[in-house]
Amino acid sequence: MRTGEVPADWRNQRIAVQATFLPSELLPTTRFLDVEASKTRRELEKELAQLLAYYGYTELDVPTVRGGDRRITRWIGKWAFDLRGDDGAPVFAGIRYLSRLNTDWECWAVFHDVEIKELSRQPIERGHPALTEIAREFDLTVF
Repeated sequence: MRTGEVPADWRNQRIAVQATFLPSELLPTTRFLDVEASKTRRELEKELAQLLAYYGYTELDVPTVRGGDRRITRWIGKWAFDLRGDDGAPVFAGIRYLSRLNTDWECWAVFHDVEIKELSRQPIERGHPALTEIAREFDLTVF
């Protein structure tokens, strides 16, 4: 395969699943930390101030949150995963953020202990609308 080509095998090894998140005994919330909200970033700046300074950041802005320095994003994830409410239960089910490649794409990082209810499942056909749209945007040829 040449650069920009997506082999049929890639599609055949994957499925498209639509799902929803369910509260459970272990995780009674389906609340997600929204790192796109400036209020959230200001709070994280306070909570992670020493860490940010250690890595040379004076603020937690959008480019930092969406940037390539995974040390920061991993620490944000760890903070959100470890945060507990007064009852000892996790506060967040995961993190919501926008893609650095296209801010029209909303991304959800779901923590491993979140119960997921599958709503639908379908093979990824060559003409799948979402795949076609992505292929067009990134000039890919799908086989």
